[in-house]
Amino acid sequence: MVLTCKPPIVSVIVSVYNGAERIQETIDSVLHQSMDNFELIVVNDGSTDTTASVLHAYRDPRIVIVDRKENYGLTRSLNEGIAHARGTYIARLDCGDRADAHRLQKQVGYMNTHPTCAVLGTGIHFFYGEQTINTLLFAQDSVAIRDKLYHFINPIPHSTLMIRRDIMTALRGYRVIFTLSQDYDLYLRAIERYQFHSLQEPLTHLRFDPHSLSYASPKQLIYSIAALASALHRRDGHPDVDTPEQSE
Repeated sequence: MVLTCKPPIVSVIVSVYNGAERIQETIDSVLHQSMDNFELIVVNDGSTDTTASVLHAYRDPRIVIVDRKENYGLTRSLNEGIAHARGTYIARLDCGDRADAHRLQKQVGYMNTHPTCAVLGTGIHFFYGEQTINTLLFAQDSVAIRDKLYHFINPIPHSTLMIRRDIMTALRGYRVIFTLSQDYDLYLRAIERYQFHSLQEPLTHLRFDPHSLSYASPKQLIYSIAALASALHRRDGHPDVDTPEQSE
């Protein structure tokens, strides 16, 4: 008799670079989910601190650790995580953020009962230190989400994302030319072909960090503008200029 390993329903992908102080709370929030049929793929993107030691101290068989010797950045790391993913759905969580205990169960439940939904977000608790700064909900359906995206607003925080793996494959993952705003570019490409939704419930805790890429780098704005300009170019009937890097 040959025993086969049942594939996970969800592949949660986390990329970490020198995040030894914060990665444990992120991992623990996933391991304590109310559903357990998932895999947690953690890409250690060439960390030079003790991140590797923290990761390899875990003995949970649901954790898949991918160690990079060099730091290649978030976009390439996420694509590497996607390449390892076996789940029907792919979920995202950034190092330092936390998933509510029922997040995966509620997102999977919605996706299972709404087969036309390709991309699903959630509301968030925005926190700093031990304090919750704000609780936010976002545009709920594809029409409203599309309107936000084309008006330079991203209503699906990256750490709330759940997407069908076959659709992520059809989109060819994240475009590596977008070293920042890779999620915004992904959504703008996906909204042209697929249905979005956002659960009206805060199921993800997002850390406010003034030193993160989102808050500290002026390049973030430049890449977001480029993503939107590219989307408007496509909307007017002009194809994107494909690049060798895009298919790596």
